[in-house]
Amino acid sequence: MNVRLAAARPAHLFWMGGLGAIAPIFLSLLTLDVSTVFATTSPLVVLGYLVRASLLFLAGGLYVWIYHADEKVRSRIFEFGVLAPALLTTAVNGLQVPKPSSTGAAGPVVHPAVILVGEAFADQGDVPVRMFAGPQFSASQQFWYGLTGQRETRRSYVIAGSYRSEAEARAAAQAARRRWPQFGVSVYKPYGAQRRYTVVLGDALTYAGAIKLRDQARAAGLRGCSVWTP
Repeated sequence: MNVRLAAARPAHLFWMGGLGAIAPIFLSLLTLDVSTVFATTSPLVVLGYLVRASLLFLAGGLYVWIYHADEKVRSRIFEFGVLAPALLTTAVNGLQVPKPSSTGAAGPVVHPAVILVGEAFADQGDVPVRMFAGPQFSASQQFWYGLTGQRETRRSYVIAGSYRSEAEARAAAQAARRRWPQFGVSVYKPYGAQRRYTVVLGDALTYAGAIKLRDQARAAGLRGCSVWTP
C-alpha cells in the first residue's frame, strides 16, 4: 500500500529524493566486502567517497524537487531519487574501460634475443636491478578514486628482452645502455611464476606513455620491444 503525503513540502521532497539517491551506496556497503569497496583506503579516498555521496544526495533531491514536485506517494518520490543519480553513475562507470594487457598478469614473455650482446665484453656494473611493483597514488588520484570509483591501478612497462639469468639480462641491458642511453635501460627481477629476468626501458608508465616509449624505441632500432601490463 502506497503512503501518500498530505502536503508535499519542497523540503520533504528534497530529503526523500536525496535518501533515494544515496540508498545504492548503503546497499553496496551492506552486500559487498568493505575491503572491496575501499580497495585503496586513505583519508583522501574516504573524503572523496563522502563528497560523492553528498553530490548524489544533492542530485537526487534537486531532481525530485524540480521535476516531480506534485508527486505525493512516498515510494514514488524515493524511486525518482534513485533514478537521477543512477544515470550519472552509469555514465561514470562507462568511462572505466580496462587498459589492454599484452600478456596478462603471469609475467612478460618476450623473445630473449631482442638485444644482441657479446656477454664476455659487457660491463655489468652500472645496470640497476629492480622489482616490478604496484603504482603509487598521488593525493589527487586518491581523492578522484573516492569520488568516482575510477583508479589507475595498473602500470605498463616497455620490455626489451627476457633472459634466463641475471647475468645475461645485465649484459644485454649494459649493451643497450651504451647504444641507446636515452631510454634508461634497467633489469627487473622475475615476476610471479616467471623465472626470467627482464630488460625494461624507462620505468613504470601509464599505458599511453608506454606505447609512446615503445614506438620511440622501435624507431631507434629496438624493433622487438613490446608493452606489458601486469
